[in-house]
Amino acid sequence: MRRRVRVMLGAALGVSGTVALLIVGGITLMLRSERGRAWTTRRTTALLQEQLAPGTQLALHGLRLTPIGSVMLDSVTLADSSGQRVVSLGRVEARLALGPLLDRELRVPSLRVEHPTVALVQGANGDWNVAGLARRDSADSATASADPAAGAAWRIRLEDARLEQGTVTLTTPDSLPSLPAVTRSYREITLALGPSAFSTGEGRGDVTIAQLAVSADDPPLRLREASGRVGIAPDSIGLDLPRITINDSRLALNGRIGIPTGNEEARLDLAVRGERINLADLTWASDLVPAAGSGSARLRIVNGPRRGVTRYVLTDVVIQAGDSDLRGRLVADVGDGGDGGDAGNAVEVRDLDMKAAPLDLVLVRELFGDSVPPPPFDGRLRGRVRARGGPLDRWQLDSSTLIYEDRRLGGAESRFTVSGTLDLTATETRLFPLLVR
Repeated sequence: MRRRVRVMLGAALGVSGTVALLIVGGITLMLRSERGRAWTTRRTTALLQEQLAPGTQLALHGLRLTPIGSVMLDSVTLADSSGQRVVSLGRVEARLALGPLLDRELRVPSLRVEHPTVALVQGANGDWNVAGLARRDSADSATASADPAAGAAWRIRLEDARLEQGTVTLTTPDSLPSLPAVTRSYREITLALGPSAFSTGEGRGDVTIAQLAVSADDPPLRLREASGRVGIAPDSIGLDLPRITINDSRLALNGRIGIPTGNEEARLDLAVRGERINLADLTWASDLVPAAGSGSARLRIVNGPRRGVTRYVLTDVVIQAGDSDLRGRLVADVGDGGDGGDAGNAVEVRDLDMKAAPLDLVLVRELFGDSVPPPPFDGRLRGRVRARGGPLDRWQLDSSTLIYEDRRLGGAESRFTVSGTLDLTATETRLFPLLVR
């Protein structure tokens, strides 16, 4: 009797397994058939289109699904209501874990995306084109609020993801409304992510960056390597990138960027450690950076004293350019020149305390023009320079005692003390006055 039961049970399990295999096989054949793929593409597109704003155009090409959780696409395009393409993807391959979906968890063991392209455009009113892609349905929002299950959060987990040969274009209004918009391009983007997670309910997540590389023309930079972690909170983004290589410079970055709301500016609190800096990599940032040389520094980046200004606090500065060797600290405010519109106020250098050991006048003329200092001075300065600074067109130099080594006289030394106000932006030396003793 027991043997008969075992035989019957085994036969039932065998039949059930065979039926299951036939069902899975049938579904697989259906999904792989031309007709099945067309149906899957239409149905998937329709489901996604329901989440998009009216007029937004989504196109999926070469969609292939399997019951075991594999998704492949030949390409994806997403355009706004005007027909302008905002997002496009090349070949996409993803593997999904189906079981966790029952617990509202999207787990992606692997993801590969080729040639992703994103075109970000900011309008004159400050709104971005991507903000208008998603549907904003007040009725759905009210229903979700009344029914907690309808608006339950999802948790997204990425175990391994890689984006290759990506491009991002960023178009923003010019600072002068009468001028055309400014477009910057970031290309050759490679992004590899390790284990990462994000909760849609809390708006929090943690992203592991295994590799990030990108090239840009404005400013001319090549981010050869970056790795670390990014923490996402509802009101800010935290950065911890201990290894960054830009062109030939080696940096480390950590800190937090506050996400702006309304007309607020992004809140900045970032610390950068420049372990090895090639000054040629930074000449785009300011005319006050020498064209050749090396250095190191610690830099803190925060919001400036007024809107549109960013403050850079540099400490432990070492600059070696040509025969010059400068060490010390300074504060630079960079940004809006204020209501007066004076270009000289776009950069303000304050609280400067630098030791020149020495400072060659060749470097001074490179940075400030041939008339600073005026001919026939030719030599080097040694000593400590202190300045409360300010706008470059009225830059205040505090009393500083220096030794001048005159190259014309075989290095003959002269000691002097100098203080006063200078215009560092003028084509010719302007003193307001400058006292020399």
